[in-house]
This record gives sequence, structure tokens and C-alpha cells, in this order.
Amino acid sequence: MAGSSSESTAMRIFLINLDRDADRLDYMNGELAKRGFSAERIPAVYGLDMPQRLKPFFLDEQAEIDSAMNRGEVGCYASHLEIMHRIVEDGIDEPVCVMEDDLEFHDGFAAMAENHTKLPGDWEIVRLSNPPKAAVKPIAFLSDGLQVVKYWRVPNNTGCYLINRSGAEKFLSYRTLRKRPVDEDLRRPWEHGLKTYGLLPAPVTSNIFDSTLTAIGGDRSLPGRKRFKDAGGSPFSAWTYRISEFGLTTSLIAPIKTMLGRRRKGQVPFLK
Repeated sequence: MAGSSSESTAMRIFLINLDRDADRLDYMNGELAKRGFSAERIPAVYGLDMPQRLKPFFLDEQAEIDSAMNRGEVGCYASHLEIMHRIVEDGIDEPVCVMEDDLEFHDGFAAMAENHTKLPGDWEIVRLSNPPKAAVKPIAFLSDGLQVVKYWRVPNNTGCYLINRSGAEKFLSYRTLRKRPVDEDLRRPWEHGLKTYGLLPAPVTSNIFDSTLTAIGGDRSLPGRKRFKDAGGSPFSAWTYRISEFGLTTSLIAPIKTMLGRRRKGQVPFLK
């Protein structure tokens, strides 16, 4: 079975990889094997060439993209949704580590795999390749040097994350038509409801190669907030979520700490 070589820390690994990117597959398999892991390859969706069950998430009745996403962004999103369908349909009870094929691994990855049973009991997704740009709140130590955190503002990256069946079910069902890229949707827990955590320092660095999915056609010149303004979303909902997660006082302090942290490059501000 794909995953860790230790049965006591069973974890499935699904690796998203385009058929044409055999060199990336070889690289990733080699890097995982060095650390005693193996992955199951999940063929990446190329543009709009997706299973029929995924089309209502992205396409209108004329089979055209029903959002401002380009073909590459749709294919990337569909690849992640296909894995979530697999988790739910196969009734996978083990944590699933979802990977894209352009990662650099650090010591914290093996520590995460060995200690994932120590994660908070309500976790549904744990971000593994997300260096934060805003304040975080420490929750617990997973192992020496590896800290579980809550994000004040979840970073947008889907290079590598841990998800369980509850999280997959929620993300599949929270809305039918998807109008933003997958990383933009996953960073909005007030919309989909996934209990979201992260690990610091990030056990994985992503995007070490040029993307071969998101570059497939489409204009990306506009910033995301303008390109995806028709996707909806409420600042009030975001603040309601943050106050419920962090409390009122911390929610007032977090933006200030985030602003100060940006002036000290490389330093992540911590919340109490």
C-alpha cells in the first residue's frame, strides 16, 4: 500500500502528475523513496479533459468554463477534486497526503508522517507547503521543532497537504460551481468549514519547477481579487470566523502583528 513504510503511522500518499511529465514523476518517486515512502500516481486533469462527474463544478451547458479561471486552473482544481472523490468513494480512513509533483522535502516531512496521530482531534486539512505571510497561533508541538498552528490568513498553496475523509466530504459538497482556483477556495475555511491547521516550519517547499498545469491558456494578468470578484464571499463571514477561532482581542491584534511582521522579512508573528 502506498504510504509510509511504518504500519503504525499509516498514511496514503497521492501524487498528481501529468502523463507528459515523466521526468517529474521520476524525481518525486526518487525523493520519496530516499525517505522510505511511496506514492500512488493520480493522473492530472489536462485542461477540460476531465471525468463527467467533475464537469458541473466548472462548466456550463455549452461545456465552456463558467468562471474567470483558465483551462490550467480548472485542470488543477479538477485533479484535487478527483482525489477527494476517491477518498470518499473508497472509504479511505487513513490520512491522505496530497502532493503536486514539484516539491522539495525537508526533515519535518518524515516527522509529520511519524507523528500525525498527535494532530488536533478535529483536524480535517493540514497545510504542509504553506509558509505564512500573516500571523499564526501556535496550538501544539507535533515533534521537536515542528509546531501545529492556526493561520490568521491561510496561505494560498496546494503543493502538499494532509486531508481526511471528513475534509474531503466537506470540500466536495460546499458549493457546486467553483469560480476560483483550488488554492483560493481552500484558504477560505469560513466558506467550506474545513478545520484547518498548518505546520511550521513548513515540511515541504513547493513550486520548485515551472507549472505545467496552470499555464495552459487564459489571461492571468489581473490580480485574483479582480479576476474572481464574481466568486462571491463576504468579509463579514471571514471576520466572524476569525473571531470564533481566535477571540475578539486576538482578532484585533492579529492585523497589527501581521503588518509589523512584514517589515521584518522572514519572521512569522505569533499570536497568544
